[in-house]
Amino acid sequence: MKQIRLGEVHYLRALYYWLIVETWGGVHLTTEPTIGVETTSTRSPVQDFYDVIFSDLDIAIANLDGRIAHEGGRVTKPAAEAFKARMLLT
Repeated sequence: MKQIRLGEVHYLRALYYWLIVETWGGVHLTTEPTIGVETTSTRSPVQDFYDVIFSDLDIAIANLDGRIAHEGGRVTKPAAEAFKARMLLT
């Protein structure tokens, strides 16, 4: 169950990063927790966002199973594969 939830979280992070980069372009990309106050930020290249997105989708596909979710609204392996296919077309 823990692996499935990990796959779902990586799928959601990939989805949210895609929404950010498609809406605002290359903004500040953070993949590590922030400790303290950050007063500066730099624009990250769009390619860095897509690298993180593909990495997260690979982890999601590896951890999700191919079954259809019995619980409504859960991420499944076919959904992660379809999202990766869409990202490859982008």
